[in-house]
Amino acid sequence: MNITRSYKKVSNYTYLCRLIFNILFLINTNTLTYSQKTFLKIFNSGIEKLPENLNFKTQQPDSISTYNTIKSVINQLTDRGYASVIIDSLIKTDNIFNVYLNLGHLYKWANVSMDYKTRQIFEESGCKTEKLSNNIFRYGDIKYLSEKVLTYLENNGYPLSSFYLDSIDFINPGNKINAIIKINKGP
Repeated sequence: MNITRSYKKVSNYTYLCRLIFNILFLINTNTLTYSQKTFLKIFNSGIEKLPENLNFKTQQPDSISTYNTIKSVINQLTDRGYASVIIDSLIKTDNIFNVYLNLGHLYKWANVSMDYKTRQIFEESGCKTEKLSNNIFRYGDIKYLSEKVLTYLENNGYPLSSFYLDSIDFINPGNKINAIIKINKGP
């Protein structure tokens, strides 16, 4: 799936934070306890309150499972509209991992627009964007839409098509996002 630079700007920050976390976490492998049970505690170090219904177990069979659980929690938060969630710090003492997250802001879509040709492709593929506007910004929604549209185009003779967000604009105050959905059918 092709994604342009403008869409990558939204996810590059989160990706970079995750990459840095992964590197720092894995550098310290000599202190990891691979076969011991570990305990995970997640705290919020920012302004926003940590959602109560995050799906994770506090007791893990080993540190690798703990690491995967931390990634899962970050993905859950990102999918709930916290597009700028980052790990402030991770403190490991014995077999207890204390993770301090900064959720950033809860982002919502202000407006998602598209040109006539793109809207026509959306209608033909059965996709609807009405539920995006004024709702929580979720990466999963965009991924779902892009996969559905690209699959439709591939099945209808456009195997090199691309889907991307253009002119992404973060509006503050209000923590809202404007974007234009664009589709290129390819050559």
